[in-house]
Amino acid sequence: MSFASDGYVVFPHDRNVAKWAAKAAEIGRGIVAEPDLRSQWLRHDGTWFVGVDALPNRSDGALDGVRLSGPWEREVAKPEAWHKAQLSVVYDGYPGRDAGESDAAHRFRITRAAAHVDGLLAENGRRFLREPHAFVLGLPLNFATACPLVVWPGSHRPMG
Repeated sequence: MSFASDGYVVFPHDRNVAKWAAKAAEIGRGIVAEPDLRSQWLRHDGTWFVGVDALPNRSDGALDGVRLSGPWEREVAKPEAWHKAQLSVVYDGYPGRDAGESDAAHRFRITRAAAHVDGLLAENGRRFLREPHAFVLGLPLNFATACPLVVWPGSHRPMG
């Protein structure tokens, strides 16, 4: 597996990543408990907290003084400024069915992991690259048996 050929890398455990993830999990528990944020970000019949830009990381990636660093730094150029981190939390029953969601849409979400490419936004029935990403860094904050982050090997090529 290589970043260049497959478009993703799964790195082994890293002490610095674990420290950042523990801080993110601690802060995240408070975020998902806030009623206003729950009503804004709960999806799929209350089984997924999507939390776009929910974590209050600084532009250098640090959270509450805990530096963001890890083995990906050997693979990708450090961004000038890190984007605010998404906090994605799945609950029992994930992926639930949204009210008003058609059978076909729900089936697509389950069988194709709600396939989409981050950064492509729908406008007037078409999708446009409006938020290009050099890379997406997915860090688990705890052990989970379900995850909304899916990567298709080689999917980086058409986007390039």
